[in-house]
Amino acid sequence: MESFYYNTYPFFLNKGKMGQFLASQDWSNSALGNPDGWPVSLKITLGTVLGASTKMALFWGQDFLFFPNDAYAAILDNPIHSDQKAARIGHEPWALIQPLLERVWNAEAVEPFVYQSVDPFENQRYLLNFSPVTDENGVITGILSTATAFVQPSDQNQESETYDRQVTDTVPAIIWTTKPDGSCSYLNKQWYEYTGQTKAQAEGFGWLDATHPEDKDTSSKQFLEANEQHIPFHLLYRLRQHDGTYRWAIDKGSPRFDAEGNYLGMIGTVIDIHEQKLAEESLRASEAKLRSIVSTAPVAIGLFVGRDLIVENPNQTFIDIVGKGPDIVGKPLREVMPELIEQNQPFLQILDDVFTTGQRFHSYGSEVKIVQNGVMTHNIYNITYSPVFDEEGKVYAILDIAVDVTGEAKVKQALKESQHILQSMIDLAELGTYTVDLASQKLVKSPKVSSWYGLPEVTDVFASLDVIIESDRDRVFQIYKDALLPGSSGFYRMEYTIIHSQTSQRRILQTVGQVRRNLEGQPTHVDGLIRDVTSHYEAKAALEFLVQERTEELEATNEELTSSNENLAELNEQLIRSNESLEQFAYVASHDLQEPLRKIQQFSDLLSLRHRASLAEDNRLLDRIQESAQRMSNLINDLLTFSQLSTGKSNRERVNLSSVLNQVIDTLSVAIEESKASIEVMALPEIQGDQRQFEQLFQNLISNALKFSSKDILGNATVPSIRVSYQSLATNQLPFNPENRDKYARYHQVVIEDNGIGFEETYAERIFGVFQRLHSKNVFAGTGVGLAICQKVVTNHDGMIVAQGTPNQGAKFYIYLPEF
Repeated sequence: MESFYYNTYPFFLNKGKMGQFLASQDWSNSALGNPDGWPVSLKITLGTVLGASTKMALFWGQDFLFFPNDAYAAILDNPIHSDQKAARIGHEPWALIQPLLERVWNAEAVEPFVYQSVDPFENQRYLLNFSPVTDENGVITGILSTATAFVQPSDQNQESETYDRQVTDTVPAIIWTTKPDGSCSYLNKQWYEYTGQTKAQAEGFGWLDATHPEDKDTSSKQFLEANEQHIPFHLLYRLRQHDGTYRWAIDKGSPRFDAEGNYLGMIGTVIDIHEQKLAEESLRASEAKLRSIVSTAPVAIGLFVGRDLIVENPNQTFIDIVGKGPDIVGKPLREVMPELIEQNQPFLQILDDVFTTGQRFHSYGSEVKIVQNGVMTHNIYNITYSPVFDEEGKVYAILDIAVDVTGEAKVKQALKESQHILQSMIDLAELGTYTVDLASQKLVKSPKVSSWYGLPEVTDVFASLDVIIESDRDRVFQIYKDALLPGSSGFYRMEYTIIHSQTSQRRILQTVGQVRRNLEGQPTHVDGLIRDVTSHYEAKAALEFLVQERTEELEATNEELTSSNENLAELNEQLIRSNESLEQFAYVASHDLQEPLRKIQQFSDLLSLRHRASLAEDNRLLDRIQESAQRMSNLINDLLTFSQLSTGKSNRERVNLSSVLNQVIDTLSVAIEESKASIEVMALPEIQGDQRQFEQLFQNLISNALKFSSKDILGNATVPSIRVSYQSLATNQLPFNPENRDKYARYHQVVIEDNGIGFEETYAERIFGVFQRLHSKNVFAGTGVGLAICQKVVTNHDGMIVAQGTPNQGAKFYIYLPEF
């Protein structure tokens, strides 16, 4: 500790034996703590006391911690002791001095104390004066004591003023006294020698003229206030010397009283503290600057004291890196960072080795596992452990400087990985690389380029030029030289042919290169990539031959296509005629085929009306004739509708689907009422289409939902429940990939669902075929054409219909129509 405190704090430095002794103490466990936290007033006063040649001592705090200088200590009994309590002055005098100190601490005036020297060869007594030390707020923080030699006159009754002044003139300090009104009544000769004033100039209040003009008013005010209140005072001002220069001085005084308690004035001393004052100011500035630099440094700085590596003076970066908060000061490193042991890290052993050997330790890029704010981190640091030596050359502490280079390490690792990836890409692309050192004219080739050339990996530039075929050589060299010219971008691209120096194999190479320049713009290197394009040119030649061959084949094919187009035109005319025939068939089916059916229905109705009673059981045969005729009529109508839809003809107009659906519900109102069905309908959009076709679409789907109702466990038909819902979907939301995906951005989705008998999913596509039925006509009536018609309607409008079903739970029909 001695060397650290002694060299770190100027108020210990060069302050005699007591300075060295005080610096050797371990203050960390004392009431004052480490000296870097001591009050400024303590540091200044202590530096003044220890550095003074006169006998001075400081009693600090209410415990009266005792700090004598060498001169003061010489008159005491055993003043040097690790316990700095004032009682170490000696038991008998302490019993007398302690009450005086307590009175001064309570701002009371006290008389000087006569102290007998302990030197058996010196029959010397001293006057011990006591005055308070205050901080910048005027609060008493300590007591300053001075000791002046006192010679008792041989005549015990002699108390003349002349004798007293002769005594004070022998004291190596400025001593003064005042009258009750505060005017100076006496100054010893040291004042006049120091200031150059005459007695006439100094006495009264003339002594204030020797103070600095900037300090005069303040000093005068404080002195007069203390004189008026009869209390001790402490002034710090600049005092003019006889040569006109000013030096800092401390002026301390205490009130004097006679035996009856009458106030007699002040008595005090003036001490030159100029060097100490400047040193303290320099110290404060230096300490502030150093602490500012250390505390704000972007690197971690801390001190490990003793074998136990006690953490001292860490800066904020150090505290942040350790991640345990600011309470790490004064604790062993192994307690502060237990993860160094738990994670089996080497740093405690390294620090112990530095302490033992005194050798500095450097480590670059070391991973340190640190629990920062409860989270284990794995960061990278550059670490320096520097031993700190005491005056005897022994290591007493280690300075730790750590730089977090995690970001830099990550960048290096990323660069390394990027280089590895780049090299892998170069290898995968079957590329070669080369670099030219222009200073030496050496060409360094990758192994791949070296194998292509048949040359060593390192050759001069001209040796590599020699393997280029003669017809390409001058062109290649000229392009290379042009890239080196001032003002050039330095980039080049070219192709050339080489002949292997040993096997004479020819290769066609393609290269790109870039010139590197220094800060002065002078070319220094050329870097490049090479690709073997021999197979490319061979493939190109083969492709050209193939293209020529295919061209001839295409010409023959075009002739065949011309003939085919003529055939297609003829087929198109046949298709038109076929459609016309289909329309005629539709007319015939609508009129000629329906007419015989109507006759059958009419005659069967007449027979039933006239002869039902006489036919008895044969009425059943008559009913079957009528039902078959009706089914035949329905089938013809459905086929007619399907054939009309198959022509693709439709009337395009704005169609309100909600209106169409409401009309269909109205048409089917009788069936709805009979089945007691419930129908829930959402609002549907307007679209562009054929209204008649949408009526057929909705009527077929709603009537199917009514017809294919399910039954409960007793065989009774359940009440149909039908729901029609709608939403708009983006094309990419569709559950299928439409053929015209790029044509429409959005689609209408209309869903019709029921609670009927449903169907197996395997029939989801089959049910849209013509004449496809999943049930016998005896169970559910119908022609098997209705859903085929629905699909035709949706297809005619560039849409799609999808069915989903679950047996005995119902069916859903999803209709997707494009938004125009």
